[in-house]
Amino acid sequence: MPRSCPPEFRREVLDLVAPEGRSPRSPGSELAAARKRIAELEAELAIRLRTAELPGEVTSPKGGSKPSA
Repeated sequence: MPRSCPPEFRREVLDLVAPEGRSPRSPGSELAAARKRIAELEAELAIRLRTAELPGEVTSPKGGSKPSA
Protein backbone atom coordinates (compact mmCIF):
# COMPACT_ATOMS: atom_id res chain seq x y z
CA MET A 1 0.00 0.00 0.00
CA PRO A 2 1.50 3.37 -0.97
CA ARG A 3 2.29 5.82 1.75
CA SER A 4 0.39 9.06 1.89
CA CYS A 5 2.37 12.24 1.21
CA PRO A 6 1.62 15.52 2.91
CA PRO A 7 -0.28 18.03 0.73
CA GLU A 8 2.66 20.46 0.91
CA PHE A 9 4.97 17.87 -0.63
CA ARG A 10 2.50 17.13 -3.42
CA ARG A 11 2.19 20.84 -4.18
CA GLU A 12 5.99 21.21 -4.34
CA VAL A 13 6.24 18.30 -6.78
CA LEU A 14 3.54 19.77 -8.98
CA ASP A 15 5.25 23.18 -8.89
CA LEU A 16 8.54 21.60 -9.98
CA VAL A 17 7.02 19.54 -12.76
CA ALA A 18 4.33 21.85 -14.15
CA PRO A 19 6.58 24.60 -15.61
CA GLU A 20 8.32 22.04 -17.80
CA GLY A 21 5.03 20.76 -19.21
CA ARG A 22 5.44 17.31 -17.71
CA SER A 23 2.90 15.32 -15.77
CA PRO A 24 3.62 14.34 -12.16
CA ARG A 25 3.94 10.71 -13.26
CA SER A 26 6.57 11.42 -15.90
CA PRO A 27 9.55 11.79 -13.45
CA GLY A 28 8.97 8.16 -12.45
CA SER A 29 9.09 6.95 -16.03
CA GLU A 30 12.14 9.12 -16.70
CA LEU A 31 13.84 7.59 -13.69
CA ALA A 32 13.05 4.08 -14.91
CA ALA A 33 14.43 4.93 -18.35
CA ALA A 34 17.57 6.39 -16.80
CA ARG A 35 18.12 3.28 -14.67
CA LYS A 36 17.68 1.07 -17.73
CA ARG A 37 20.20 3.15 -19.72
CA ILE A 38 22.69 3.05 -16.82
CA ALA A 39 22.41 -0.75 -16.70
CA GLU A 40 23.01 -0.94 -20.47
CA LEU A 41 26.07 1.31 -20.22
CA GLU A 42 27.47 -0.67 -17.28
CA ALA A 43 27.08 -3.91 -19.25
CA GLU A 44 28.80 -2.35 -22.26
CA LEU A 45 31.64 -1.09 -20.07
CA ALA A 46 32.11 -4.54 -18.53
CA ILE A 47 32.36 -6.07 -22.01
CA ARG A 48 34.87 -3.44 -23.15
CA LEU A 49 37.00 -3.87 -20.03
CA ARG A 50 37.02 -7.64 -20.50
CA THR A 51 37.97 -7.40 -24.17
CA ALA A 52 40.78 -4.98 -23.29
CA GLU A 53 42.26 -7.71 -21.08
CA LEU A 54 42.16 -10.37 -23.82
CA PRO A 55 45.16 -9.39 -26.00
CA GLY A 56 47.50 -10.26 -23.14
CA GLU A 57 45.98 -13.74 -22.92
CA VAL A 58 46.11 -14.57 -26.64
CA THR A 59 48.72 -17.07 -27.75
CA SER A 60 49.86 -18.03 -31.19
CA PRO A 61 47.73 -20.73 -32.80
CA LYS A 62 50.94 -22.67 -33.64
CA GLY A 63 52.37 -22.22 -30.20
CA GLY A 64 55.63 -20.75 -31.53
CA SER A 65 57.26 -17.59 -30.31
CA LYS A 66 59.63 -16.97 -33.25
CA PRO A 67 58.50 -14.65 -36.03
CA SER A 68 58.22 -16.35 -39.40
CA ALA A 69 60.89 -15.48 -41.96
